[in-house]
Amino acid sequence: MEVSPWSTQESGSPRAEPVPSGWGGRSEAPQRGLERIVTLDIVPKLVRAQRIEPVVVARLPLLAPGGDVIEDFAQIVLTGREIGIREFMERVRGEGSSLESLYLDLLTPVARRFGEMWEEDLVQFTEVTLGLMRLQGILRAYSEDFQNQVPHRDIGRQALVASLPGEQHNFGLAMVGEFLARAGWSIAGGPGLGTDEMVRLVRSHAFTLVGLSVSCEARLEPARRAIRSIREASTNRAIRIMVGGQVFFDHPEFVGEIGGDTTAPDALQAAVEAEGLLSRLRGHP
Repeated sequence: MEVSPWSTQESGSPRAEPVPSGWGGRSEAPQRGLERIVTLDIVPKLVRAQRIEPVVVARLPLLAPGGDVIEDFAQIVLTGREIGIREFMERVRGEGSSLESLYLDLLTPVARRFGEMWEEDLVQFTEVTLGLMRLQGILRAYSEDFQNQVPHRDIGRQALVASLPGEQHNFGLAMVGEFLARAGWSIAGGPGLGTDEMVRLVRSHAFTLVGLSVSCEARLEPARRAIRSIREASTNRAIRIMVGGQVFFDHPEFVGEIGGDTTAPDALQAAVEAEGLLSRLRGHP
């Protein structure tokens, strides 16, 4: 499958280049919430696919969310000390936290903290960009371990996960790709795909699912046009569209208004809902 910068590797895990464009962020004034990039926000329901429980590894509680561990790690990542980042991750893992917990309870809040710091003028945009790229580097470094936490199963479905040009950053995009790949999806796409490229892909490959990131209300109209073009071009007439971004958390009615099917609060729920889509397509309750 000719897609860039993402394609599915033999291990089933996605790979994305750390380019500073993609998922979430403040691409047009007065957009707020760069921290929102961490949430694909795709669908809040627990369902079954083929009557198989969704792939979920038990989450172990990290130290108090929002506590010093988040602030401390945020500062370490912002400074770019690779040894410090690795030592911190291994120390917390050694204390019993699963990678899933680290992804959702550490990396996600840290990315959110970056957004807060930016909005408070405590850091520069370039510092946030580099920090998010380092968080994405952590995802790549631990991807093989994360994918191997559960038995791999190929569900024979393809997902296109993308953001429109002009969106800022792609950490959340990479996070969702990790969870979908672990659930058995073949992942394609990446940040900043133009509508023409997405149309070309859905016309030549039978994607079951498209996950599209939208950072703010100013981007809703371009997203609506892209979704309409995707549906018109798709070889799969039953293609489903999941949209993500804080804008849908604040205004869930926007999901239907731009032609999406659903949304969800985090990457884990994105994978769970994706399995639910399969279940419903096969006619399971």
